Amino acid sequence: MYLKALTKNVSKVRAMDKRFLLLFFLLLSGIGYAQTTVTLEDQCNCEVLSGTDVSAPGATTPAGADAGDIYVNTNTGTIYYWDGDSWELTSSDDQLLQNFSFDGATNVLSLEIEDGNIVTVDLSVLNNAGTDDQTAAEVPYDNTTSGLAAGDVQAAIDEINTAAGSVSLVDNGDGTYDFTDSSGTVTTISDTSISTLVDNGNGTYTYTDETGAAQVIDTNAAANPYDNTTSGLTATNVQDAIDEINAAAGTVALVDNGD
Repeated sequence: MYLKALTKNVSKVRAMDKRFLLLFFLLLSGIGYAQTTVTLEDQCNCEVLSGTDVSAPGATTPAGADAGDIYVNTNTGTIYYWDGDSWELTSSDDQLLQNFSFDGATNVLSLEIEDGNIVTVDLSVLNNAGTDDQTAAEVPYDNTTSGLAAGDVQAAIDEINTAAGSVSLVDNGDGTYDFTDSSGTVTTISDTSISTLVDNGNGTYTYTDETGAAQVIDTNAAANPYDNTTSGLTATNVQDAIDEINAAAGTVALVDNGD
């Protein structure tokens, strides 16, 4: 009985030793794993923030960060850093355009940027449709109000030119004129139906209206009235007023008597 009990106790001790060793092994494993974990804050010695507030360089919110702190946009994965007053991109590509050329034979445009990179654009697919290089026949014309039959600019100009080509005014040499419209209708116009203005050569003009009534227009100074109510002159027309002033000025003199 004693031997049996002793054997049973030894078995229990061995089982406990195995559990203890397993627990000890797990404990060591946990300690080892914790020691190898390094956060981004540890690597950059900064605070790391995340969210969607910062979406472009120059943002000032969220505020209160220290210089060097990092912000990760969780939507785009873009990383910004706080430079002291705003969030800026951690890196950017500011390559400049170095040169460009166009091959007229192939219609290929080549753009060269820094580091020797070249981007080409094939422009051969472009055509003149919809540009100001279209011919008159390609430009539509709205004839709803003009009465023309043409549906494009070329046809409209041709149609107007054809109609205008049949319009004429012929002097018959006897004081009459024959006017032919686009429909071919001829109308005779006499001198008496045209108003005229004739220079008589003496400062007067004779105006004859469409009814044949004549009126003489006198542009001479004597025919133009003068208002003498404020000047003290007696003249009532421009001619006399000038003469009166001239006569008065002619009697003004300054004579040296020598004494």
